[in-house]
Amino acid sequence: MVQPIFFPFTHLQRSDIEALSLIFTSILFFPLSSKKEFEKSFDSEEDKKIFTPVYTEDKYFDQVKQKVNEYRSWGELNKDNSGMLKTFLQDQPYLTDKNSTARIRSNIGKTHEKSEDRQSNADSLFNSLIFLRLAKIHDMEKEGIGNKLDTIGRNEQKLFSNLRGAGLSGKSDNFILGSKKQDLGEYMTARRINTWAEFFNEKMSSMPFDNPLVFVTTSIAVFEYLLSVSKNKIKILDIDNLKVHEKKCDNKIHWVKTFNECVESLISLEQHSLDMPDMPDDNCSQIIKVKLYLLGEDAINIFPQSTGQNIPVLFVSI
Repeated sequence: MVQPIFFPFTHLQRSDIEALSLIFTSILFFPLSSKKEFEKSFDSEEDKKIFTPVYTEDKYFDQVKQKVNEYRSWGELNKDNSGMLKTFLQDQPYLTDKNSTARIRSNIGKTHEKSEDRQSNADSLFNSLIFLRLAKIHDMEKEGIGNKLDTIGRNEQKLFSNLRGAGLSGKSDNFILGSKKQDLGEYMTARRINTWAEFFNEKMSSMPFDNPLVFVTTSIAVFEYLLSVSKNKIKILDIDNLKVHEKKCDNKIHWVKTFNECVESLISLEQHSLDMPDMPDDNCSQIIKVKLYLLGEDAINIFPQSTGQNIPVLFVSI
């Protein structure tokens, strides 16, 4: 069976959970958080069981969390002076042990000299984890804002429906404020992918995989970016209206197993098409979009290259 890995996000939106749970019973996820924080992401134990978290070491995570908190605290105190902050941090946009908040305060306004020292692997990984943690916070806040707008939209829709029922006639004006799902992958797409891959590659040494890896994303921006930088690519699947079982359907587990076996065959044989498993007519279905490509190693250097094979990347969306 294939081993799906969710990327390049460290935050799971509700829409991500819904989409991924329709075609997988198990998927690896790198939350870059504590266990307690990760478990708060789920409304049900059923959803939580689908995602297998891969944590960074507590001591290392605590250092990242501390630096991110310092960064955000300093930014909040100096939010009206963002121009000077951007000028100072244009070549060194992360906090490190040599670049603490106290150091920033003492150097704002001075000329920032470029360092000639090459960044060590440990520093590079640390900076990548800081970025991923900041991206996680950004994504959580964006989703929270979107959810609040959706709630306002639903309440306004209900209000105007009630008013029409009380005597107003005609079609309602477009007063609804609800927002459609934002593609968070549009924000610093390349940086997200590269920093996530650095974290993943560091973890690979302690995570031997026996099954074929499939990198799964819910972001069309991420998916299209990878296609755009890949010279050699093979389209395996491209289905806009794939009928799948709903989460609580009795037929779902068997269908998901069969679907994953089909994906594994497509990857190993590098075929362009394969009959999808039959969908029983049980009046229980949902429509999703699925795209699966094999990306050539000559163009993609961010994923593990030890297999000598193409890199399978799957996009799924409700």
